[in-house]
Amino acid sequence: MLRPLYRSSILLLLVLSAVASARAGQIELISQVHPRVFSDSGMGKSEARSISADGRYLAFLSEASNLVPGQIDHNVGSDVFVYDRVTGTTELVSRSAESAMATGLDSSSDPAISRDGRYVAFTSLADDLVAGQTEDDSSHDVFLYDRVTRTTELVSHHTTISGDSWQPVISADGRYVSFTNSGNLFLYDRSSRKNVLIRRGHSPAISADGRFVAFLSTAEGPRWEVLLYDRTSRRITLISRTTSSSNPNGPHSRRPVISADGSSVVFDSSAANVVPNQTGLAGRANLFLFHRPTGRTSLVSRASSSPATAGDGNTASFAVSADGSFVAFTSTAKNHVDRQAEGGRRVSDAFLYSRASGRITLVSGAGGSSTVTANGPSAVRGISADGNLILFQGSATNLVQGAADGNGVSDVFLYDRRSRKAALVSHGAASSGRVGNGESLGSILSADGKWVAFQSAATDLVSGAKDLNERADVFLDGGAAGRELASRRAPDLPSATPQGWSWVESMSADGRFVVFASLSRWLVAGQRDTNGHADVFLRDRTLGTTLLVSRSAVSPKTAGNAASYSARISADGRFVVFLSLATDLVPGPAAVPNDEAAVFLYSREAGSLLRIGGGAADFSNLPVSPAISADGSFVAFVSAATGLVAGQTDSNGDADIFLYDRAAGATTLVSRVPGSATTSGNASSTSPSLSADGRFIAFESLATNLMAGQSDPDDFETSTDAFLHDRVTGTTTLVSRTASSPQRAAGGAGPIVSADGRFVAFRSFGRELVSGQVEANEENPFTYDVFLYNRLT
Repeated sequence: MLRPLYRSSILLLLVLSAVASARAGQIELISQVHPRVFSDSGMGKSEARSISADGRYLAFLSEASNLVPGQIDHNVGSDVFVYDRVTGTTELVSRSAESAMATGLDSSSDPAISRDGRYVAFTSLADDLVAGQTEDDSSHDVFLYDRVTRTTELVSHHTTISGDSWQPVISADGRYVSFTNSGNLFLYDRSSRKNVLIRRGHSPAISADGRFVAFLSTAEGPRWEVLLYDRTSRRITLISRTTSSSNPNGPHSRRPVISADGSSVVFDSSAANVVPNQTGLAGRANLFLFHRPTGRTSLVSRASSSPATAGDGNTASFAVSADGSFVAFTSTAKNHVDRQAEGGRRVSDAFLYSRASGRITLVSGAGGSSTVTANGPSAVRGISADGNLILFQGSATNLVQGAADGNGVSDVFLYDRRSRKAALVSHGAASSGRVGNGESLGSILSADGKWVAFQSAATDLVSGAKDLNERADVFLDGGAAGRELASRRAPDLPSATPQGWSWVESMSADGRFVVFASLSRWLVAGQRDTNGHADVFLRDRTLGTTLLVSRSAVSPKTAGNAASYSARISADGRFVVFLSLATDLVPGPAAVPNDEAAVFLYSREAGSLLRIGGGAADFSNLPVSPAISADGSFVAFVSAATGLVAGQTDSNGDADIFLYDRAAGATTLVSRVPGSATTSGNASSTSPSLSADGRFIAFESLATNLMAGQSDPDDFETSTDAFLHDRVTGTTTLVSRTASSPQRAAGGAGPIVSADGRFVAFRSFGRELVSGQVEANEENPFTYDVFLYNRLT
């Protein structure tokens, strides 16, 4: 097991220079990425959100702090960016009013881009995006950014608007923005810079010209209904009406989506009487299409047998074409298509509905089949303006004939209604028939259907791009037109800090060598790391190099097959001792089970590793770090092993303290009973501290028989004591003793011995360590104090 990573909160290991030549106050980044493995992708998670009609401009969210030249990131959350596919540049949208390169002071989300890519509406908690902004900085606000004038205006600014504003949707020309505020729905006009209150409601959807807004509301009764607002007439129409009002408390309607021309609104409802003579299983979520010119409502998720019979499953995501002629949707039903057959376990599938014919086509068919569903779930993500192309994603492995799918996760596909075939979008750069090596999702489709934006954890999607951030990135795929990494880092901002936590372990006396542990896989050029845990590294500040210490015997750049930690370096910087669960650090078969840490000694000069002890105890609440002498000649460590010393008798079945002599290649038992070099004390011992020459070892122990005449009062039966062992004389002294008797224990823990071995500092809640000691901690008798023991006096 790993020791507690309470130090892991240090994300970046920063060490003050102790070298005389260093200028005062200088700080160095020790856990730095090797320049040869700088990632081309931004160092943070990115998500595709909104795309212009022609696919040139992509609005996306990212936590990365190096996407824009000179970027200054003032928050730890997401920000809004726009990528220009033609120029290959990225622009920060959620920017501070003071600087185009600085993010707002808080996170931003929900970007929606206009048809031509000029305007971006978004939500933000930041209160510094508009000069003079005085809104409550604890609330979300809606903003509108103009990419031509590079100005930001506060949309949710009306005096009657307070509280959180969110869910912005934007018209094609960017003039109108509808949004929700505290249960009310508003429509903002950029020309007049005024907000109009529509009605209580939420989840708006807006037509391309901004005339119509579909939304959800309980204004018509106790249940959620879909309403349609006409900006020109200011009339509101109930469109999710049922053929009978006998049950006003019946199922809700949800998720309105409006066609670009405003003629059609698609929504889902569990009501059983939305269309005349509706039949089917009750309580299912079905899709309906309201056609505004005729006022008619059609059942979209119908059974193949009848236009009024609902499918035998539930619907999920859906999208509508620009004129409302086609609806792509997700459903678990298995009777939408004549002779529909399940190609695997029952899962969701993608379908296409034609308003003109009322027929449904299977989109996610196995190998292009029109009746047999694929062997995994699929979900609709978008549809082109003309309804010819349907974007969906899923984990099925037989959607495309001849495609090789080995990642076992979601991929992105594009279905052509004319050819009735699906194409793999998220394929690897090396082959259009092989999926990428990671999950791809969050896909969106441009209105013209020529470009697909999606986010992916795959690292092999763009040839020549080093994707090393271990986070999802955003890509733009244009089929034959090529693919681009949209969330690419700015050229002047390579990330020197690695992905993954790093924390300090130890430092040489002169400050040249720093030992640290890290979860990162990018600290050494050519580093190969598959253990998913911490490894030990050594940084040479003079040479500016980093070495992998916990290396496999196979290669100096391959990490061991399990975690390594608790490293200590000798004062002269020549040796590093550490614990590891890895079983492949030295040649030969594993000497210890993989659930017990072994102790290893690394020689910097020889570049070699030596296992000096197995079965190191690892407690969840006790420090187990080994200790090393100034020149690396001696190592004190904790182990529960019973065969480290010839003839060893383990009387406690728990942890003991051992000392390894590098010159002799021998190990001795430290926490032992008087008169025997091989018999351990009657209870566990831990927390070793070593003098510079390795002669004196301080440690704590629960044992009551480590020195002759030792006496432990009943009050301290379950508490540790501090001891000091002399390697030369072989004797052990009770350090945490009472003032009246050197053999009577007073309780002590966490001992640290001075370099010369004369002093031992420790903590204790004992009351008799100093003559005349007066306790002021009467309320809590177990409050620790700090004491210093002088070996000579």
